[in-house]
Amino acid sequence: MRGLSITGFKLAGVALTGQGNNRVVGNQIGRAWHSIGPLGNTIGVRVATAENDIERNTIEGNSGFPIAGVHVVGAAATGNIIADNRVGVTLDGQTPSENLGAGIAIDGAAGNIIVGNTAMRSQLGDVLIQGVGATDNVVEDNILGLSEEGTCTWIIDDPTKGTTCGLSNPWGVGVLIRDGASKTRVAHNLMPDGAKIEGG
Repeated sequence: MRGLSITGFKLAGVALTGQGNNRVVGNQIGRAWHSIGPLGNTIGVRVATAENDIERNTIEGNSGFPIAGVHVVGAAATGNIIADNRVGVTLDGQTPSENLGAGIAIDGAAGNIIVGNTAMRSQLGDVLIQGVGATDNVVEDNILGLSEEGTCTWIIDDPTKGTTCGLSNPWGVGVLIRDGASKTRVAHNLMPDGAKIEGG
């Protein structure tokens, strides 16, 4: 699947079930190419199979909670690569366009890789790893809570702290690991000062 504008679905804009080994590349998911505001899906991409590549998509303005952007879910969803996507940010890589829930989530799935993505403005963490079955996943070399160029695009003027870079969610969590998830490798991610990796 390549080069499509996928928007306005009540469930997932893209749902990978049944057969694995799919490629979802270079799509606009959650906002029409030329629309003024987000016209999102509930979830951008839902992955329930193995060995899929989700690459170079723009996934923004989706409304699901607790998960809105990419949802890798279930024991069958192993060996997936989520790479070089813009999540919660527009095609320019600079302008925030919020996903309501988590930006990229691995939910009870093992052995997946989240690498090279730019993710910001997700209300439940830019990356969420959860569930007892979520083991041996990798979160590496992503830009979380900043623009593609690593700059702050959400400035907060705090009378006590001065001008600071706003964190992506109310808790300041870049990566949230919870509910029994284990053996997650989190390395070399760029985040604003004060952003947290929570859980383990």
